[in-house]
Amino acid sequence: MSENDDDLAARVALLSDHQSELLLQEVLDQMLTGVGTLCVEDEESARELVAAFISQRQECLQEEVLRPSADTITYVRRTFGMLAEDPLSRGLIESRLGQLPDEEQMFADAVTASLVLAALVAFLQTKFDISISR
Repeated sequence: MSENDDDLAARVALLSDHQSELLLQEVLDQMLTGVGTLCVEDEESARELVAAFISQRQECLQEEVLRPSADTITYVRRTFGMLAEDPLSRGLIESRLGQLPDEEQMFADAVTASLVLAALVAFLQTKFDISISR
């Protein structure tokens, strides 16, 4: 991990949960401009796809993708960490990070697993040609 990676990680770590969710949504929207639409239609399909991808390296069951035992915001921060390792995604994070509005909201809705899964699927679509057949 380079010094720039540490700096980006530190800046992302300082974001509120709400700002993290906004940033992930912004990055997801930018990734989708490159890939069009997500290749999955629902959360279950997204879990299946992510599990299948992980299973290429180690066994992963669909139920193990975004386990409910961890806070979803933990997954958001880990997703940013993974995205920051990719130069193109890192650039998206950095450009959007500078455009985030100041935090003014006292209460925020919980970050949903669907948002995290959508970001992961969109990232995979930027790197691989993905098709789903049943």
